[in-house]
Amino acid sequence: MARPAAHDRPSLATATVADGRRRTNLLLGSGLALAVLAILALAGLGSRSSTSPGATDPDLVREAALRSCPSGSASAASSELPADELPCLTGGTVSLASLTGTPLVVNVWGSWCPPCRDELPWFAALDDEAGRRLQIVGVDVVDTDRAALETLIASNVHYPVVVDPSGRTRGSLGWTSGTPVTLLVSPQGEVVHRIVGRVPDEVTLRRLVEQYLAVDLGPA
Repeated sequence: MARPAAHDRPSLATATVADGRRRTNLLLGSGLALAVLAILALAGLGSRSSTSPGATDPDLVREAALRSCPSGSASAASSELPADELPCLTGGTVSLASLTGTPLVVNVWGSWCPPCRDELPWFAALDDEAGRRLQIVGVDVVDTDRAALETLIASNVHYPVVVDPSGRTRGSLGWTSGTPVTLLVSPQGEVVHRIVGRVPDEVTLRRLVEQYLAVDLGPA
C-alpha cells in the first residue's frame, strides 16, 4: 500500500495545536460547569418557605421558644421601614412599618456573621429587662432556618424574628455594606439612630436605647 505523501500527513506542529485547543475547550467547559454549580449553590443558600419558614423544623421552633411576631397598626405605619410583609420564624408574616406605638429596636443579622453572633446575647438581655417598654425584632438575612434557630437558641434569644432569605431589605434597612445593622425607631416609626456594624458592648447598647428611645433601663 502506498504511503501518504508528506503534504497529506498532519505535521507535528498542527497536531500539537489541535491537541491544545481540545484541552482548552475541556478546561473552559469544566470551568463553566463549576461556575453554574456555584451560582446554584448560592441561590439555594437562603431558600425558605415564603409563608411559614419555621414549619420545616417544628422541634427547633419549639426549643427556641420565640415570641410570635406582633400585630402592627396599618393606620399609623412608619414611612421609614419596609412596608412589605416578611415571614416570621414562628409562622405568619408581619410588616415592620406597622410596628408603631412602642419604641422599637430592629437588629439585622445572620448566623454566618460572627459580629452578629457576638451581640445577640446583649439584645436578649435587653429584651428581658425592658419587657413591654420596648419592642425588639430580629431580621435574619440570607440564612437558613436551622442555622438561624440554632444560633438563637445558643444566644437565649426569645424576641420575634422575621426572615429575609433573598436580601430584599438591603436598601430599606441599610445593610448594603454588610451586617449587623441596628435601627432605633421611635414610637412614631421614625428611625432616630442607626448603628452600622457590631454594637461596641452591652453597656453601649443600653445607653443608646436610653438616649434615643427614652426607655429607662436603670443601672446595668
